[in-house]
Amino acid sequence: MHYCFDIDGTICTNRDTVRKEKNDNTISYMDMEPWQDRIDHINALYEKGHRITMWTGRGCRTYKDNPEFWKPQTAEQLKKWGVNYHELIVGKPFFDAYICDKSYNSNAWFPISEVLNGDAL
Repeated sequence: MHYCFDIDGTICTNRDTVRKEKNDNTISYMDMEPWQDRIDHINALYEKGHRITMWTGRGCRTYKDNPEFWKPQTAEQLKKWGVNYHELIVGKPFFDAYICDKSYNSNAWFPISEVLNGDAL
């Protein structure tokens, strides 16, 4: 299968949420904290031969916050966190499974997929 995972709010904290909680608009995407259990799950899918695409909307909201500016920084961040993937996309892709905090609801998918007795893995 080809899995697409959003980044912010799916495998790490969400910048907008953290900014609001801390009342600090200077917090950057690079300040986000990874959720290792979810990264481990993605890496298990990768190791089983599934195609993994990471997707981010970083920088997509405003013209001055160019998405391409965030691509190399995000790739470095994913490397630092130990995320195994095949492709990093900035934009809106189509996949067999789309896991995101806004659509499929990553908080529901990760626990459910772990009990599918290998079907998702």
